[in-house]
Amino acid sequence: MESHESASNIELLEVTVAGLICQIERQYDFASARKALTEIGEKALHILMPYMMNKDNMLMPREDIAKAIGNIGGDKVLKELKRYLDEASPKDKAMALYALGETHNPNAVFVIADFLAENTGYDLYALQALRKIETPEARMVIENFGLQS
Repeated sequence: MESHESASNIELLEVTVAGLICQIERQYDFASARKALTEIGEKALHILMPYMMNKDNMLMPREDIAKAIGNIGGDKVLKELKRYLDEASPKDKAMALYALGETHNPNAVFVIADFLAENTGYDLYALQALRKIETPEARMVIENFGLQS
């Protein structure tokens, strides 16, 4: 019985998230839909990540998905975005940096710093993300990597 209820809850969550994504796409109530996705939190993450990873996704702009993912925050989000940074094509890594900045999570600074240590060409995206996080550590990374605009 528990697995049936659990499967029903997952299906309900997927339908809810899909409905909110459609709301955003059609710009019915953009801010409210994104806020609702944020409130659903990490449970929505496994549904949202594939949309952000798919550059051919026609459902909604990846920037909006990245913002919703970033607004969820949390360490699970950081873990998924770090994995995405490791696996994404060079053109798509900027999207994950954008989402990391949207988390405003101080721990995102370390993910960004590790990424910058091994990748070049993302200074502007990293700078924008770090400026959103606004911690002493973020300022230190900006200074240490010479990220000035």
